[in-house]
Amino acid sequence: MRTLFLCGLISVCLACSVVTPPPMMARHGSAMPAAVGEGDLTMIGIGASGAFVDPVAGGELRGVSQVTDNLAVGAGLGGAYRLPTEDSDDDPPDLALGGRIIALYNPGGLKWMRVVGGTGGGLTDTGLAYATADVGALFSWTFFDRLTPYGGPAVAVSIPVTRGAAMSGAVRPGVTGWAGGMVGVEYRLSDKLYTSVEGSILEGWSTNGEAAGIFVGSVGLRYRFDAEP
Repeated sequence: MRTLFLCGLISVCLACSVVTPPPMMARHGSAMPAAVGEGDLTMIGIGASGAFVDPVAGGELRGVSQVTDNLAVGAGLGGAYRLPTEDSDDDPPDLALGGRIIALYNPGGLKWMRVVGGTGGGLTDTGLAYATADVGALFSWTFFDRLTPYGGPAVAVSIPVTRGAAMSGAVRPGVTGWAGGMVGVEYRLSDKLYTSVEGSILEGWSTNGEAAGIFVGSVGLRYRFDAEP
């Protein structure tokens, strides 16, 4: 039985499919920009499981800084480990690491919408190395000055740089396009501390003829840094 391995905040090697992993696109925040000079440090934990899917545990550490009224930039690093079961195969990756440079832009100064883009890559213990690019939108609205539902669509492409060992027979990962979205809710614990929970779904189609679906749940804890005096 083939297994699904989800990488870093998002996923990675797939059940019934051999595809190149998507980038780490979990949002865990609202569309509202911070004040210029302020920044966020976010810790994210991930879990994934399901039919034909091995359980996975992982996480990401992400930092973002507001550089203008409408533009924030940052970076994230993450990883995940596959938790084998008695039905697991040996050929999927057991360990994956990934990184991503992020830009967030509020068009027209909107406070409830952000365009989110990123570029990055990752590698697995099977020798697969890949580059990624993604773009999406984030919508949010805050209620009672504490509770912020959010969500939005995303598309991405993942391109193998080195394909590593063959998986599921002689199949190797190909260039893979991804499309999907995420929904979540964030709660303000204090003036500087926020917690969030998020769910996402992605569908991927590869040039090797393979396709896959990914379901991910994650939780986040975000700390807001003040602007430099």
